[in-house]
Amino acid sequence: MCVCQHRRRICQPSFRFLRHFKATISTDPEKGLVKNANGVLVSNKGTPLIPKNLSLKPRSSDDALHKRNAEITIHGRPGKLEEAKKLFDEMPQRDDVSYNSMIAFYLKNRDILGAEAVFKAMPHRNIVAESAMIDGYVKVGRLDDVRNVFDSMTHSNAFSWTSLISGYFSCGRIEEALHLFDQVPERNVVFWTSVVLGFACNALMDHARRFFYLMPEKNIIAWTAMVKAYLDNGYFSEAYKLFREMPERNVRSWNIMISGCLRVNRMNEAIGLFESMPDRNHVSWTAMVSGLAQKKMIGIAWKYF
Repeated sequence: MCVCQHRRRICQPSFRFLRHFKATISTDPEKGLVKNANGVLVSNKGTPLIPKNLSLKPRSSDDALHKRNAEITIHGRPGKLEEAKKLFDEMPQRDDVSYNSMIAFYLKNRDILGAEAVFKAMPHRNIVAESAMIDGYVKVGRLDDVRNVFDSMTHSNAFSWTSLISGYFSCGRIEEALHLFDQVPERNVVFWTSVVLGFACNALMDHARRFFYLMPEKNIIAWTAMVKAYLDNGYFSEAYKLFREMPERNVRSWNIMISGCLRVNRMNEAIGLFESMPDRNHVSWTAMVSGLAQKKMIGIAWKYF
């Protein structure tokens, strides 16, 4: 296994952490992209750019094209990729929706080569396809291809900048990531959080801490990410202190801290936090029951079962 692949296996859980939150990604005052909790790119007004259902408005006056795009959307679900591919290949006419949808479906099925073939066949590339391919290339460690697509973009956006710098961190190319940081025209909270997680997954906690406190604005995403970064690198006291300092918390923040307590045998703190939680979900209960059971505290585990 190459160094880049090894680092990606370590870093990807940290970067996936960001996908639990809905984050707005700005491109320019006229065009904005949002990658929602399901990983779908939508406009800053909430309109899907990659269709998810049959309510998609046709971008062509050709009803047949609209109908075929809708059929591809239906078939492009897990396990149905071949049916979607067949429909796409048989289309006498294609538009941006057709290409964007197929690229998204290939990537969702972890077929980077299929997505790449469709991307290269596009007569005119668009920001949705380019952003999707950057993210796909990052996930498989193909940074040269990431950079080629990024450099060819007419208008880069915050999502593409974030994916690019995350890729450099995932492969341990810290100096290049820092150089890229200085070039970013606009940094939002998701970008800053990716940088913090990037340092953390490379065990550079001094840098992670410094960039966390350099953030001009911190929201619950950033605070929770830093708590997790401390826990993942063995800094329990720092994580616990920061958790207590958080101006607001959600159920994921609580779950991460409780799991961190259980991991280092701080059972009293874990129980105290669990009892203090304003809201709990199935992850909260499962973490407590399994954590207590693993520490042979069966009686208390039964209490929460």
